Amino acid sequence: MKKTLLLLCFIAHLTTAFSQQTDIPPKADTLYNHLMTAARPAIKNWVSITAAKYKGKEVTKEQAIADVKQSYNALGNLNDADIEAIAFLVMMQAAKSAQQDLKDIMGQVKKINDAKASQRQKTNELKQSSAQMKTQARAGYQNADSLKPLRAATVAKQVSEQKDKKDNMADLSEEQQLKLQMIMDRRSKAIQAISNMMKKLSETEENIIKNIK
Repeated sequence: MKKTLLLLCFIAHLTTAFSQQTDIPPKADTLYNHLMTAARPAIKNWVSITAAKYKGKEVTKEQAIADVKQSYNALGNLNDADIEAIAFLVMMQAAKSAQQDLKDIMGQVKKINDAKASQRQKTNELKQSSAQMKTQARAGYQNADSLKPLRAATVAKQVSEQKDKKDNMADLSEEQQLKLQMIMDRRSKAIQAISNMMKKLSETEENIIKNIK
């Protein structure tokens, strides 16, 4: 019971935190679309491949820039602003991926919690059935005494099975929620870095687009 209560509190906390998560700034999304539309195929492919490498992992601005510099020859002649712009594209794709991961995990957590609620209802119904049988036995129903041990054993077994199912789902739910917390933290850091990069890149957007075409 205590474990279930803690899980419910954790769910409420994460749900609130999820609703308060900062979205990718619209201006950053617009800049991303402009740059990706203008970028030559080699850069687009490289960005997608590199961002996929960081799926499920945290990526920093410094890491993304280092990746661009390592692929300098393949990406063409780039100045510092171009390098940061391509790193920005990687960060944006990573943030978008984390956003989808968040939605997927939240959906899984909801399914688990719905299933747990269903199991609780079934357990309560079985307990009520057991209580009714005891009442009938005390009231002197015909054959109630002879059937009571069998019925009681059956109900007890069913209650135990329902409890095991609910406990297993609780463990899975806790695991998923811990994963959700990690994704939220990773996404939050990525968006903060993106916001900082966007301000600088917006000032030289036209020149960057010319260079990465």
